[in-house]
Amino acid sequence: MTIHATTLIPATALALVAQLSVAIADGVPRYNLEPLCRGIAQQGGMSLLPNQGARKDYKSCMTSEMAVRRQLVKQWSAFKASSKANCISESSAGGLPSYTGLLSCLQMAKEAGKMRLEGADYVIQDGDILHFRFNV
Repeated sequence: MTIHATTLIPATALALVAQLSVAIADGVPRYNLEPLCRGIAQQGGMSLLPNQGARKDYKSCMTSEMAVRRQLVKQWSAFKASSKANCISESSAGGLPSYTGLLSCLQMAKEAGKMRLEGADYVIQDGDILHFRFNV
């Protein structure tokens, strides 16, 4: 005897998820940077200078991340809402979110949006950067 189970997601649940993803993208998120910066400091830090203490590495990390956050606040309106939502979830997927990772993701998404698909009859112009797509 075979039993088939069907799970239906109520429309209200889908609407709630859609609203949450838009709400997430409204402003720059607030991340708890302490675990990230403590981990960086414990693993040798961000500096290439020898004998720099973990305390200074921690402070450098926090200062750097907050500077990137200020940059994100200034540029936030320039990014698409879909990119914001995707990058916010991607930057925190590994467990320790960072503003540097979020900004990098948003910048890559913005650059990818500048690409366009041309047909085989496109005449290459001086300065064009080509990305060939093919099936493997």
